[in-house]
Amino acid sequence: QGEYLLFLDDDDWWMHDMTLTAVDQMLKATNELDVMIFGSIWKDVGYVSARMEGGYIWPNVWSKVWKRSFVGETRFSGKYSVSDLDFTQAVLAKKPRLAESTFPLVYYNYMRPGSMTEIGRRSNAGHGESSAAL
Repeated sequence: QGEYLLFLDDDDWWMHDMTLTAVDQMLKATNELDVMIFGSIWKDVGYVSARMEGGYIWPNVWSKVWKRSFVGETRFSGKYSVSDLDFTQAVLAKKPRLAESTFPLVYYNYMRPGSMTEIGRRSNAGHGESSAAL
């Protein structure tokens, strides 16, 4: 119902009790923003910036704040294992006004046993994994 959208996987959590307050202050400090990308903390890895090596934006939806009116009618695909990628690519293809923060927005429970990420890693072992970059 708000002006901005945030997503969080059920096995991850906000990094700070004041996350939404901090994000609100950052958004108010920027001018006419469509998407704000954030760093995050990954389990067993530590801090991960908002961009991958090479400057590409991570394709997950939970490390970003999305302006509802800019997202418009874009929805998640029915493809469960790549829904973040499809959504992020579709929204970023619209060329949003973008800002970046080093603030760690989310704790990502990376490679939790039984998670789609962990299952995908096991099933791709030895098959030359690829990763999508935006």
